[in-house]
Amino acid sequence: MTTLPNFNHNTQPTGTVAHFAGGIAQSAGSDPGTTQIEAFGWMVCDGRLLNADQYPELFAALGHAYGGEGTQFNIPKLSNVPAGGSNTLKYIIKFTF
Repeated sequence: MTTLPNFNHNTQPTGTVAHFAGGIAQSAGSDPGTTQIEAFGWMVCDGRLLNADQYPELFAALGHAYGGEGTQFNIPKLSNVPAGGSNTLKYIIKFTF
């Protein structure tokens, strides 16, 4: 499992966006698009549509600022940032506290 060393993921408020330099792989046996970092309360900023009932804290922070309507909302879609060589920083967002 991917770990987030030296990063206290429990102190970041819901809706925090950060760069992540680690690998982000799909979790084994999970739904398509589910990544290992989601076990730590983070997801990739890929613009996906979410259900407010499943992510109430994130919906409270974002509302419909990035799209959606009713009980569905989008998270931001942010491009990855080249970090030199073959490395890329990914944008991730905290979805729960």
